[in-house]
Amino acid sequence: MAKFEILDNFTKIPNEIFDVMAFIKSSAFVILLHIARQTIGYGKKSDGISISQFAKATGLSKRQIVNSIEELKKLKLIKVTKQNHKNGGKSYNRYEINFKGIETLLQKMHKGSVNNAQGGSAKFA
Repeated sequence: MAKFEILDNFTKIPNEIFDVMAFIKSSAFVILLHIARQTIGYGKKSDGISISQFAKATGLSKRQIVNSIEELKKLKLIKVTKQNHKNGGKSYNRYEINFKGIETLLQKMHKGSVNNAQGGSAKFA
């Protein structure tokens, strides 16, 4: 059996992010993972990510990206902050994973008081 070897070039993703997978649409999960990659992966709390950067990284359409971001904001899984360029250029959004929001959703999931993206509820052992 081959031994798994951890490489230097990887992003360590907290399990809680994977635990919410069944309760959000797959496109929203892809966006959440990309935000994790751009923040956790680079040791940052937040990062400025454009819609075109999301599209290039995920293969999702602009509409899917915007809808997914709205879903994640509504569930309080991410924080989005409008940022102005220092040189007076175009403003952009900074994205941050909201671990308190993830924790709240997971508590609701364990109590069975939230439905998943498909309309059902998950069962926890």
